[in-house]
Formats: sequence, C-alpha cells, structure tokens
Amino acid sequence: MRGKRTLALGTFSLACLVTVFAGRWGMSLFTTSEFVHFSMNFPDSAHEQLPSRQRPGPWSLVPEEEWRAYPRGGLLAWGRENEITVDLGRRGMLKQIFDSSKLLMSSHWIRNIGVRPYRIRVELFLCDMPQTRVTFEKHWDDTKLETTRNISPGGTFNLDWIVTLTPDWKKRSNLCRGNLNITDADSGDRLTALPVRIINSAALRGSDK
Repeated sequence: MRGKRTLALGTFSLACLVTVFAGRWGMSLFTTSEFVHFSMNFPDSAHEQLPSRQRPGPWSLVPEEEWRAYPRGGLLAWGRENEITVDLGRRGMLKQIFDSSKLLMSSHWIRNIGVRPYRIRVELFLCDMPQTRVTFEKHWDDTKLETTRNISPGGTFNLDWIVTLTPDWKKRSNLCRGNLNITDADSGDRLTALPVRIINSAALRGSDK
C-alpha cells in the first residue's frame, strides 16, 4: 500500500513539474522565439486618446492610482515594452529543423485607443525580407495594406505575418531593425509606430566560442 501511495505521489509531482515546465516553455514560444504574439495601440499620445475612465481591454483592470499612460505595444496583451524583439536563437529544435527560414508574427490585437473611429494602413518594414499577411478579418485589402472598415474607439483588428528570413540568418547576431507602422488610411497621418528587432543570440554565442 505504501509503495502505491509513493508511486501515486511521485506521478502527481512529475505531472505538476511537466505542467509548469510546459507552461513556461509555451510562454517563451509565444513571446520572443517560435510564434511571436504582440499587441499594439493606436493612436499615440500626439493624438487624442480615450480618457482613463474609458480605458478599453486589459487597461480597464489597472487601478486608477497605478495608471500612467497607454504604451505603444509589445509582447502579448500588455505590451509595455514599446517594441517587439524576436530572438531566433531561442527557437526550439523542431522549428530549427523543419521550418527555420520562416518567422511567424501574430497581433494579439491592434487596438484603437483614440476617441474616434479610424480606418488604418498597417505596414511592416523588415529590411526587405519577403512577407505574407494572413487574417481572419473580412475587411482587409491586402493590396493597399488597409482595413476596409472603421475601427471604433476601443475596437480591435487582427493581422498575422509570415516572414521569410535571409539565407544567412544563422550566421548573423543582428538581422534587422525595422518598424511596424500604422497610419490613417484616409488622411495619411501617422498614428503610431513600433520598433521591431530581429536578433539571433545563438550566432552571438557562437562568435564567443
């Protein structure tokens, strides 16, 4: 009986460890390596933004005394980094073997924090690396890189990118410093921009050997 209890306890402990490890591993995949999820807010502080009492999305959960300002965006839902950093050196073994030349970037959301509706143009500039855009949204013109509907205050739009890396990416520690730009599709005014960096820590570690 004692042996069975010990085995059950050991199995349970192992399952807990596996769950925690898988959660941390999965989080790392969804941030800076395998499948980069990010959020982005527009317009920036140069334009009129929703007041704190009308904060949309996760920002409504921040206590008033802790509220500072909307960030431009970054990893996952909160996006406080004000940039997107992708580290190819942290990608898993399967990704390195089967699909190493592709980078997947997914907008957790692109949110309108302004006081009026906007129809937006979304442009990702990544050192002329080829890219394909994918979205479940019906109101998207992939030729003009524009939404075909207005995004209401507090509303969101979703867009993903598949980027083809340069052939020599494994040898380079710094592949690209680019930008993700959002402009008003009707007036042409820039609403916000988010720096995008693609690095390869594995190449940097290799150069130190």
